[in-house]
Amino acid sequence: MFGFGKKQKSAEEARNRLKLVIYQDRMNTNPKLVEQLKREIMQVIQAYIEIDNTGLDIKISPPSSQSGGEVPALEVNIPIKGWKVR
Repeated sequence: MFGFGKKQKSAEEARNRLKLVIYQDRMNTNPKLVEQLKREIMQVIQAYIEIDNTGLDIKISPPSSQSGGEVPALEVNIPIKGWKVR
């Protein structure tokens, strides 16, 4: 009603983005290398699947409780339009 939940969600998202930036800095993640990784992943996937580039989301997430808090995760979200016939 008053938008309190939206502000809290926005603050949580900002906090998560900051955690990711700090983690990537500590990991010495090279932004150019991450972009190259994204391009190469897309090239391989596009050989087999027709995708929607507008909804594409590829990112490296910091360690979480799901991974035991030890290793980062490569998260890939790619909307599929259809399979290519080979």
